[in-house]
Amino acid sequence: MTKPIIARFISRYRKDECLAQLRKLKITAMDLGFASGKVPIHFNDHLTSNNKALLKRAKSIAKEKHYKYVWVRNCSIMARHTDTKYDIIALSETWLHPGISDMEIFDSRYCVYRGDRNYVQRGVTLGGGVLLAIGKNIPVRSSRAIDILGGIAEIVEITVKINNKVLYIYCCYFPHHTQQYDALCEFFDIVSSVVTENSESACLILGDFNISHAHWQSTDSFKMKLERNQYSDKFISALMSFLSFIDSYQFNGIFNKNNRILDLVMSNLCCESAHCSDAMVVEDPHHPALEIKVHYQHSGLESQPRIARLFHKANYDDINRALSDSDWETLYGTDSIHDAVGVFYNILEAVIVKYVPQKNFKHRDHYPPWFSGCLVKIVKEKSKYHKKWKIYGRISDYDSFRLLRKRQKEIQESCYKNFLLANETNIKMNSKNFWSFVKSKKAAPVIPNSMTYNSISLTNGSDICNIFNEYFKSVYEPSSTYSISTNYHSANNGLNNICPIRSIDISSENILKYLGALNIAKGSGPDGIPPVFYKACKEQLVKPLMFLFRKSLISGIMPTKWKESFIVPIFKSGDKHNVTNYRPISKLNTIAKMFEKIIYDSILPQIRPLIIPEQHGFVSKRSTETNLCEFIHRIGFAMDQGFQVDVIYTDYSKAFDKISHQIILNKLMALGIHGDLLRWIDSYLRHRSQAVTVKGYCSSFVPVTSGASTISEDRFLA
Repeated sequence: MTKPIIARFISRYRKDECLAQLRKLKITAMDLGFASGKVPIHFNDHLTSNNKALLKRAKSIAKEKHYKYVWVRNCSIMARHTDTKYDIIALSETWLHPGISDMEIFDSRYCVYRGDRNYVQRGVTLGGGVLLAIGKNIPVRSSRAIDILGGIAEIVEITVKINNKVLYIYCCYFPHHTQQYDALCEFFDIVSSVVTENSESACLILGDFNISHAHWQSTDSFKMKLERNQYSDKFISALMSFLSFIDSYQFNGIFNKNNRILDLVMSNLCCESAHCSDAMVVEDPHHPALEIKVHYQHSGLESQPRIARLFHKANYDDINRALSDSDWETLYGTDSIHDAVGVFYNILEAVIVKYVPQKNFKHRDHYPPWFSGCLVKIVKEKSKYHKKWKIYGRISDYDSFRLLRKRQKEIQESCYKNFLLANETNIKMNSKNFWSFVKSKKAAPVIPNSMTYNSISLTNGSDICNIFNEYFKSVYEPSSTYSISTNYHSANNGLNNICPIRSIDISSENILKYLGALNIAKGSGPDGIPPVFYKACKEQLVKPLMFLFRKSLISGIMPTKWKESFIVPIFKSGDKHNVTNYRPISKLNTIAKMFEKIIYDSILPQIRPLIIPEQHGFVSKRSTETNLCEFIHRIGFAMDQGFQVDVIYTDYSKAFDKISHQIILNKLMALGIHGDLLRWIDSYLRHRSQAVTVKGYCSSFVPVTSGASTISEDRFLA
């Protein structure tokens, strides 16, 4: 008869470690020197007869309740319902007290952080309490129980680090109380301070807030919004101000049996909430169990390594001398405008290759806008020594790491304060840095590493660019076989004598003025040459550009190279993985934009008097604000006169993408534009092409068959 061998350990931790190792070894009788062969030797916690009966009873109950696992650990009987393992478990109204240990609630897979109610302080015996159980696969940096107004509310805060980003998690319980509003406001202030001081971090707030009179509405995403007629309520007003300040949303859309939402899920990350059908405890009908999926970080499409020219570091004295010595006579001797543009770019390319330095750019880390170069260097050095210490274990590496960590904290705090002070001081003169700071506080508009279009999912950078281009192209109308020569007389309705414009004269002084006005902060278009190059070399380029512009106008041909554009997808709303939730922004060649601007400024003074006073869009010194002011004035006047006011709002889907080139040309002919200028505009609109560029990847070029591709064309429509 087999008899057990009982061993007693002084420490239960040593016992657990020994049991774990023995079970891994899978020892048999032969390993212990017995002749009974490969009979397995079992190692388990020793139970008394009474405890064995208790375990048997527990297994019977677990079977009735459909629990899958029952085991003994540290003199406690543990049970688990399914194989499902959540990374984080949050419970409110736990009703726990210090006499109940963490191991009685969760198994060894979790670290438990509790905020039990202080029954002595509150003068009660049961109720309240919150709990966060964090899977041991998630490193917890810090934890604390937050005291609010002497324990009116129970709150636990933990800080974890996932994918090199800090996440603050809060579990809260705010009971109905005379000071509930004050407790909420104090908690909102605490979280707001944490988010402000740690701008690169994220937050996740879970719990029972007991704002029962809040009426939530679902949106097209997982976000919930409050009905507008509730903003006068102080609880809801405080909640909305708090969410707005930390740039967060409420994501729980599961209503309880009274059609209310008491448990809120607030975060500046994207979350999905659903009813949990496999609740770990008996579900309270007033507080449905939730299963929350947090999209902690979109895996963004990594930049493709590329070689770029450093135009801002070029020696423009040498470049100007080289341009002065270039053979421009070859350009002036060309017959075709396309050949002339080709020679122009060949000369520029030869000079750029020789005098503009280049650099190989790889995927790089993005630092906050207040990080100085010195601080970035310290961060990189600190990471280097930390890695060395982890690999080799040298004390000298750890000392260097500790010194750099201390220096980083000091310099980082100083840089942040100086950045805020500079923004506050210069906001009236230069608001660009301020808005850059505001943008850094929000989630970065990252294009994910997988995109979907027409049920097709792609992960390759070039393929993603191509499906973006396919979608943007799909909104264009088919090209027409329209000819201005055959339609000129049909468009002539008598209006074309009002402001007849046949041609435009472009002088060198005019070109020099526009070159000097270029914004050097802008990037380049498909030709790869940014405004800073043209502006720095304006004296040498003014004559060749005047030749090209005049030749283009006289021939009535816009060069094909100047009709190419790069498209950058800009996220609108909804699912970031869906291509249809993006809109296109065009990047044109610098010279093409400047040429277009010269034409526009020459035409506008003659056409401007024909634009009706009611036009506010694309008109200088007018905007949606002026339109709204005039609209309100008319409504007020009508109400004073006792008139009825009816308003009809209309909107055209993809209006500027679908507008026919024929309609644009008809309007221009009706206004009196004809001759070489009309032929040039016709050439400008036709045979345009575009390519999508994302993170260094680029699609193939596709034709643009309709639409007003630039601002000035939109203005022509006015």
